[in-house]
Amino acid sequence: EERVPIIPIIMKGTGDVLEKGSWRLTPKIHAIIKVLSPIDPAKEPNLDEDALALKARSHIEAALSDLV
Repeated sequence: EERVPIIPIIMKGTGDVLEKGSWRLTPKIHAIIKVLSPIDPAKEPNLDEDALALKARSHIEAALSDLV
């Protein structure tokens, strides 16, 4: 609605921060958090919310494949 920039963020490895069935944090984990370039809806007025979400998802998937 507001057409503000979308900031795609990748978080990999954060699923190991909690022990299964517990709220206790694991002391050391290896996690990667990466902030991707913003997607500005104002520059692409022909894209609706679903198309913008799909574009953000494709950026995230491409960046994830680079992390592997």
